[in-house]
Amino acid sequence: MKPTYLKFATAVALATTLAATSVHAESKKEDPVTYEQVSDYTVEQKTEAVTWLEERADDLDRQIDELDQKMANAGDAMAAKWEEVKIDLAAKREAVARDLEEFKNASADAWDSAKASMVESMQDMERAYDAAAEELSK
Repeated sequence: MKPTYLKFATAVALATTLAATSVHAESKKEDPVTYEQVSDYTVEQKTEAVTWLEERADDLDRQIDELDQKMANAGDAMAAKWEEVKIDLAAKREAVARDLEEFKNASADAWDSAKASMVESMQDMERAYDAAAEELSK
């Protein structure tokens, strides 16, 4: 490849990564519910908590898919880095799915434990996505 093309490809990858990061940041700002609030939900609010967490997980899935599509056009080094990051994100997404299923089926006695585990899994996935988007923008 020509050096000019590499510079252009790197610039495009950087710009698209930054755009994905800003979309994620904006979606978090617009959300009226926070993880702290969900952590305070009672078992009677289980349906609302499940709905919010499922929507949040779906939103992260969409953002990861968008970043994946954008990284398809990235240079070889960035694409290789993204492939490594995707493995980590996939593992974290599996943990979210597992914890969400346990959370949905949690009894009143297991509510607090299931809720704490679910919130931690979601936050872990979000932190991993944010770190990946930031790392790939370098």
